[in-house]
Amino acid sequence: MAESVRREEAVQILRRMDECRFQLKKGQIHGCLLVFKDALERIVKTPMIPSDEKVVQKAVNALQQELGSSQAFLDQFGPVSFRDGEVRTALDFVRQLIQIHD
Repeated sequence: MAESVRREEAVQILRRMDECRFQLKKGQIHGCLLVFKDALERIVKTPMIPSDEKVVQKAVNALQQELGSSQAFLDQFGPVSFRDGEVRTALDFVRQLIQIHD
């Protein structure tokens, strides 16, 4: 039987990404990466309707751009580029960044 789609899961993912933005604005890169990793893991596990998936993917792309252009991030990791639309790749990369930080 297929998993049921719970639309509130997409809302929770978007809230986690907002929390990541908040951490980023405070210059707390490690905290931001931990929250972003959690959001990406939820995206991978969560079945979504196409419209929710599109909104979440757009939010991920925007957050990746903000993260990559953040001065605090650049100071810690140097210039990086994320690929839009590749959640699993972004998740692997964020996990590596967390390992580097630790």
